[in-house]
Amino acid sequence: MPKKQTKTWDADERFVRVIVGLHKLSQWAKEAGITEKELIREARRQWKLLRREKQKVQRLRVLADLDVIAAGCATTRGYYSAARSVLIAAAIGLIEGIITQDMMTTINRVLRDKFPHRFSEATQGFRELVEGFFKIVPDPTPNQVQPFTSQVTDPDDAPILAAAVLSGCKVLVTFNTKHYSKATGILVMRPEAFLELMRKAICDAVR
Repeated sequence: MPKKQTKTWDADERFVRVIVGLHKLSQWAKEAGITEKELIREARRQWKLLRREKQKVQRLRVLADLDVIAAGCATTRGYYSAARSVLIAAAIGLIEGIITQDMMTTINRVLRDKFPHRFSEATQGFRELVEGFFKIVPDPTPNQVQPFTSQVTDPDDAPILAAAVLSGCKVLVTFNTKHYSKATGILVMRPEAFLELMRKAICDAVR
């Protein structure tokens, strides 16, 4: 009988396997044809059970920048995409994803401008991974934004940083970390680095 072909997983996809392993879904996850919706639905259920057993497991509040949300929604790489894995982590409930009202109204334009060839798939990804899973917070006022203008290289990024800090986020996940090099009171990380942080935190919390 021929051996079943094994699949090679990269670092970002291993993050999903860590989640699956924690929820005792290893065998299920290896089945051919597993869908993202199935993973999210079952992992959410198992994660809730795990959190009841391990009270010290607390969700980290995270704001994902528009570039991460757009890339995660439009990717064709699935679990191989670090940005997609961040969105999945929020959809599953491992982290509390935060998005502002302005980001909610801007995302369609961003997706259309950056991914015109995948606009339909990207908007579907947004509906499935962000709407209903990310908490919407109010946009900061100009007075609230003002103190953050000196912490960014691009003034347009100040409202994002202000929203992240004022809403109690511990991490801002973005591809443009250099734009926030002077940010204080919050970790600014690329998706890949954030996933590594998550892997370590989860493993430590459930030991």
